[in-house]
Amino acid sequence: MSRWLPLICIILAHRAAPLPAAPEGRAAPRRLAVLPVIPAAAGGQRLPGPQAAATADLLARSLAQMSGVVTASPSALYHAAVAAGGAGATTAEAAAQVARGVQAETAILVDAADLDRELELTAIVVPAEAKGQAPTRLTRRGPAVLDTDLFTLQSGFVHAVLEALKLVPPPEVARRLDLVLRGTASAVAFRHYAVARQQLPVASLDAYEAAVRALRRAIAADKEFALAHAALAEAASLLSMQQALTGLRDARLRGDALKAGQEAVRLRPELPDTHRALALSCALVADADAAAREAGSALAIRPDDPEARLWLGLAGGADGKQDILKALALDPGLALGHLFLAVLASRDALEAADDRQRQEARKTMVAECRKALDLCGSDPSPLLLTGMVQTGEGRIADAIATYQQVIDINPRTALAHAAIARLYYERGKQTEATDALKQALALDFRVGDLMRDQARFYQQAGEWEKADKEYQLLLLANPQDTPSWRGRGHLFLERGKLGDAAECFRSALEISPGDAWARVGLAMCYQRQNRDPDALQELQAAAAAQPDDGLVRLYLAQAYDRLNRVREATETYDQAVRIAPTLVEAAYSRAQFLDRAIPERAPAAWRAYLAAIEAVGGAQTDQEKERVRTAQMRLRGR
Repeated sequence: MSRWLPLICIILAHRAAPLPAAPEGRAAPRRLAVLPVIPAAAGGQRLPGPQAAATADLLARSLAQMSGVVTASPSALYHAAVAAGGAGATTAEAAAQVARGVQAETAILVDAADLDRELELTAIVVPAEAKGQAPTRLTRRGPAVLDTDLFTLQSGFVHAVLEALKLVPPPEVARRLDLVLRGTASAVAFRHYAVARQQLPVASLDAYEAAVRALRRAIAADKEFALAHAALAEAASLLSMQQALTGLRDARLRGDALKAGQEAVRLRPELPDTHRALALSCALVADADAAAREAGSALAIRPDDPEARLWLGLAGGADGKQDILKALALDPGLALGHLFLAVLASRDALEAADDRQRQEARKTMVAECRKALDLCGSDPSPLLLTGMVQTGEGRIADAIATYQQVIDINPRTALAHAAIARLYYERGKQTEATDALKQALALDFRVGDLMRDQARFYQQAGEWEKADKEYQLLLLANPQDTPSWRGRGHLFLERGKLGDAAECFRSALEISPGDAWARVGLAMCYQRQNRDPDALQELQAAAAAQPDDGLVRLYLAQAYDRLNRVREATETYDQAVRIAPTLVEAAYSRAQFLDRAIPERAPAAWRAYLAAIEAVGGAQTDQEKERVRTAQMRLRGR
């Protein structure tokens, strides 16, 4: 069953080093609910304005730098505000109701109004339990002509709210506040960041994807914008987690999340926000020690950080439950805390000694998933987890019904349609599987890319049948899918089924005659069959179709070499390294060839190989290190 639960596998895969304990004997932190005004319903999804969302984020982030202050989860606040406000805009009364729901003492309702070359920022401070106290209204208005105007106005606004709340930042905190409030000098970057902040609290697949796109644009506008890197790390990590809960792994997205978190920490190691983002991205790639270290760094700066405590619990795996509970004690609105408790309950069900314990663990999982859904109804993760557990237990009809619930909440959740397609396919219902996957692909063509990535993951793990099922399902939905024919061909080629592989590559070429990589695959089949002239013909056609691809040129050069056509091999090796000077495989193969065929040219070729390997960061693998030693020995004349 565990193969169906990648998230559970992450938790079971390690035991982290001893984790820092939560501070004991301290007064309970002051919990504040900072939320942007959500306008009245006007059709479509209700969202705060981008400027209001970004200003609320900066205010909450600034307040959270203060010792003894905790700000409630933006996602829980967003969903509660939509529910409390009905069809109208968020009011002070609704904000107070939201604050009570997350056990906050005060609500701060933030709005922003564009007034023709001026910007007005407003905060309404509302006690959760008013008891006759009138809300306090704070307004800052100023020009919005120069880029600096926006950041000056926002900074003054945040400091005014701090003063109203009688919060005086000590010098160290004041420095961190400045890093938060002056995180970028680019108004363009901030506008994209504001769009992301508008989307992130929704916590749906669509919202995370929109946020990731906006944050990439923000970083393109200002590569030094640490908070944008941190937000990208968090958004990409959580999007990747939701994908994993449907059985799909997007290694590139996880890699992007990790790189963004690392860059955020490099740029602003003083901020707990950056360490917290990196902790999450490390936890979801199963680097427990790094996740625990980064979460610990965030907590060392800000001991009452609920999300850092939560990621610490996630990094702790099966031993992290107490940290998850401490995170929920700090912020009861953390829906992900309940999700991770549900994951732990799923683990307990897997390891239960008897049926009674198993049933109790399942009840706990269902209860925690329900709590997460109540806090954040548009986040499909709890239902995706439930569906995955049901699938692993063989309860296919229940799993299909659960994924259908995800679709009922958001009909555009392509991954849920894809999950249903796989379940139908497992049951031999090809028509239903085809229809479901066609819906998924119509909603998001990238589902096909994810399924092919999953097939490659299975292939690397030696799970051939699972890999082939991914390709078969894709080809049922779209028989003209060239990449899937090509991928299936490489799967057969790796298994030594040369006839089946060649048939797949030919199918790809019937659809796309100019597909260079299908021709490369067919050439590999021919080479395994000692049909070198036929292989050469395919590689010549591949190089003609893709003349600027250094790797295709390398394969063509090797084909000439196999046929002892020295002149053509020499020319083609030279072309390969000229087209792709950092393709170390081409540089090494060329040096080997010249060492045999034209010894007087070999020293320069070996030096070129050493320069190429240095240009990509030096030898990393054992094979690369051995090749470097070979090059050095050849240059010494051995």
